[in-house]
Amino acid sequence: MVNITNHGDSHEVEVVVRKSACHILFAKASSGDPSQDIVRTKNCGPLYDGQDKELIARLKRDLSKSFDMKDLGPAQQILGMKIVREKTKRMLKLSLEKYIERVLERFNMKSAQYVSTPLASYLKLSKQMCPTTNEEKEGMNKIPSSSAVGSLMYAMVCTRPNIAYAVGVVSRFLENHGKEHREAVKWILRYLRETIRDCLCFEGFDPILKGYTDVDMADYIAATEAGKEMVWLKRFLQELGLNQKELKDDSFIYLVLYVDDMLIAAKKKYDIQKLKGLLSAEFEMKDLEAARKILGMEIIRDRERRKLFLSQRSYIQKVLARFGMSSSKPIDTPSAANIHLTAMFAPQSEEEKEYIGTSDVGIINGGDTQCLVTGYSDSDYAGDVDTRRLMTGYVFTLGGSVVSWKATLQPTVTLSTTEAEYMALTEAAKEGIWLKGL
Repeated sequence: MVNITNHGDSHEVEVVVRKSACHILFAKASSGDPSQDIVRTKNCGPLYDGQDKELIARLKRDLSKSFDMKDLGPAQQILGMKIVREKTKRMLKLSLEKYIERVLERFNMKSAQYVSTPLASYLKLSKQMCPTTNEEKEGMNKIPSSSAVGSLMYAMVCTRPNIAYAVGVVSRFLENHGKEHREAVKWILRYLRETIRDCLCFEGFDPILKGYTDVDMADYIAATEAGKEMVWLKRFLQELGLNQKELKDDSFIYLVLYVDDMLIAAKKKYDIQKLKGLLSAEFEMKDLEAARKILGMEIIRDRERRKLFLSQRSYIQKVLARFGMSSSKPIDTPSAANIHLTAMFAPQSEEEKEYIGTSDVGIINGGDTQCLVTGYSDSDYAGDVDTRRLMTGYVFTLGGSVVSWKATLQPTVTLSTTEAEYMALTEAAKEGIWLKGL
C-alpha cells in the first residue's frame, strides 16, 4: 500500500496494490470528490481513469518513483478491447473486432455463411441430444466445442451482450455435447461474423439508468434479478457522484410484448405516438389503434365512469364448448363444499366444469378510488385429504382493482387453525411488501 499526500489542496490519495494474476490498483481522493481516479492494471499494463488530468499526471509521477513504468499516452487497447474515441460526438467505443477475427480463424469459421440472429429458433437443445456411447463421446471430444464456448463467453462478458442468451444455452452442455450442440455453437460464430463490427458505445448524455428484462416464462423471476442488478448499479453510480434524476410519474411508458403482439400504455398520447414512430422505423409493424384484446383478454373501456374491464368471456366459452359444458347447469361457487378430492379419484376436469356460470366475470380497473394497496388472505385446515396440508390464498387490490392473487397448497402440515392463519398471513404480507416497493 502506498500513500500519496498533497498538502496544497488537502487531497490524500491511497493506492492499493493487489498481487495476483490480474494486478489491480485503486486510487481515490479522500475528500470524496467525484473526479476520483481509478487505476487498473493487467500484468504490466495500467489503465488510468479520472476527470482531473492534473491529478492523473501527479499520480503517474508518484507511481513512477516506486515502480518501473512507461507512459504510453492515451489508452488504445485494454484486455483485448480496442478503445475508440470520438470526442466531437462525446462518444467512446469498446470493440473486440480483432479478437473475434482470431476466434473465427481458429475454429475455421472465417468464411462461414452469415446469419442475422444469435440462435436459430429451431435449435431446441436438450440432454437427449448428448452422446450416450463411449465411441460417440470420444468422437465429440475431438471437436473443440468447449474451447469455442469459452471464447464466446469472453466476447459476451466484454462487449457483446447480444449473444448472452445464446451462450447461456450452449454452455449447459459443455461436459457432454452432441452434434446439435456443436451446430448451435457454429451458429453463434456465424452471427459474430455478421456483426463483427458491433461494439459497446458510451455517450456523454445524462446518466439515467435504464433496464430491460425478458424471459421465456416466469416474468417475476426475471424482474427480480433485473431489480437486484438495478439497485446495485444505482448505488455504484451514486458512489461515483452520478446521482440519478428523479423521473415524474407521467414520464413512464409501459410496453408489453408477447410473440408478435405489442401493447403500449402511457399517460400522454404523444409519448405513445412517438414510440410507435420509432419502432415503425426499425420494424415492420401494423398499428391496430386502441387495444381491444391482449393474450385472449378483452379490453373494455368505460370512460364516463373511468373504468377499464379485462374479460375472458370468449375464452371461457371456447373452453366450455371444447369440453361439452356449454349447456350445463350454472352454479354460483367455484367449488362445492361437499367435494373433497383425493389421489384415489380418477383425474377429471372438475375445475373447468365448476366455472360454467361465471363467463361474464372479469377484472375491473377504475380510477375513482384512492391508490391504496389492500390485501385479503384466508386458509383452510388440513384441506388436502391425502397429505393433510392446508390451502392458503390471498388477493390484493390497488385502488379497488384486483392486481395480484394466489391460491396454493403449503409444503408443511400445520398443528392448529391459528398456525394455518399465520402461514396464510405470512405469504400475504410478503406479497404486500413487494407490491408496496413496486
